Amino acid sequence: MNGSNSREALSREAALIEEAEREAGQTIAETLNPNDGNDSAQSARFAHSAQDPPAPMDEQTEQSDIPVCWATELESPADVESLALWGPFIMRGSVTLLAGVSGLGKTTLAYALAVHGAQERDFGGLSFPAEGITTLLVDLETPDALRKPKIENVADGEPPKGVAFWDATEPVSEGMLIRAIRTFKTDLVVIDTLSVAFPVQGEDDNAAATEQMGRLKRLAYKTGAAVVAIHHIGKTEAKEGVYLPRGASARPAAADIVVTMTSHLELADVITLRLEKSRYVNSQALHLCKDGEDTFTLVEGIDEHCASKTENAGRMLEQALYSAGENGLLLKYILSEGEKEGFSSATMRRALEALMNTGKAKKPERGLYRHHKFCPSAHFAHGQETPPHEQIEHIEQSEQKSGDEWQQT
Repeated sequence: MNGSNSREALSREAALIEEAEREAGQTIAETLNPNDGNDSAQSARFAHSAQDPPAPMDEQTEQSDIPVCWATELESPADVESLALWGPFIMRGSVTLLAGVSGLGKTTLAYALAVHGAQERDFGGLSFPAEGITTLLVDLETPDALRKPKIENVADGEPPKGVAFWDATEPVSEGMLIRAIRTFKTDLVVIDTLSVAFPVQGEDDNAAATEQMGRLKRLAYKTGAAVVAIHHIGKTEAKEGVYLPRGASARPAAADIVVTMTSHLELADVITLRLEKSRYVNSQALHLCKDGEDTFTLVEGIDEHCASKTENAGRMLEQALYSAGENGLLLKYILSEGEKEGFSSATMRRALEALMNTGKAKKPERGLYRHHKFCPSAHFAHGQETPPHEQIEHIEQSEQKSGDEWQQT
C-alpha cells in the first residue's frame, strides 16, 4: 500500500469512528434535553442539580460534550451472571484473549460458540442467554469456500440465523465494526486472528500491543458487546499461565479475561480451556474432547480419571523396579516403557515421584532408580551423608564420652 492509499484508509476509518461517536453523542443529547417533558431526564447521567458539585466556571459549556460522570451518578454494578454470554469465559462489554497453539481448534471453537449461541443450545456444559445471541465472526483464517461446509458440520445442518461473517476482502476497520455491531445488535464479536485483523510492527512491542488491545476495548465498551480476540501461544517460549500468549505481556495485562487453550497432558484427544485471568470470577478449567473435524464434547470427571491413571502407572512401575533388582532402571527407559503401555511422560513422572515420596523407590545415582529393597543404603553409597543408624551410634558415643570426662573433672 502506497502512502496516499494509507492516508486515505486512515481518513476513512477516522471518519467512521467520528460518525459512530457523533451518533452516540446525539443519543446522549436527546436524553439530556430538558424540554422533552420527561422528569427522569433531570436525573440523567450528566444532569446538574443543587446537590451536585458546582458547574464549571464557563456556564456556556454544554455538559453533554464533556466525557465526565459524577461519582454520585455511577450505576450499580451489574450481576455477573447477567453479563455472562458463555459461562465465565465470555462476558458482555469485556475483552477475552483466547490463546492457543496453531491447529488445536481455536477457529472451530469460535464457530461452535456462534452456532450453539444462535440455536440457544448449551455448549461444553455451559448455557447461553435464553433469547440466544447474535455473533459476528471476523474470520480471516478460513478460506471462503470452506466457511459454509465448516459451519454446517458444526450446526449439523443448515447454518442458523444469528451468525454473520465479516467480508475478508475488506480491511478490518474499528469504526465500521462499531457500526456493524450497533446496526445488527451483535452480542459477540470474534476476531480471528488478532495479529491479522490489527497488525503491528513488532509482536513483542508493549506499546504497539497496548494500542492494539485499546481498539478491542473501545469496541467492547462503546457497544456493550463481548469481544473475543484469538491469539497464538509460542511453541518454544518458557511462559506459564496468564503470560502464555505469544509476544508482549501488555496483551494479557489489558484483557479483561485471558483463556488458554492447550492439549491435556494425560489425554491426547482432550483440550483444556483454562481461565488464567478474570476481572469477574476465580480461575477454573473446562475439558473438551474434539470429536471428528468440527465438533466438541464435554469431558467430565477428568481429575479422578487422571488420578486413577497415575495409580495404575505407579503399580506397574513398582513391579518393574522390583524385577530390575540391583541394576535399577534409567529414567529414559521408564518413560519409553510407560509410553508403550499408554501412559504419558507426565503420568510416569508423577508415578515415580509418588514412589519416591513413599520410600518405595530410591535414586542412588543421577537418572537411575531402584526398588527400595535393593538399595538399603544407596543414598549414602558415595559418602554424601552419614546413614541414620550411624548418626545415632555416633551421638550415643559422644554423650557417653562427655559424661565420663565430666565425672573425672
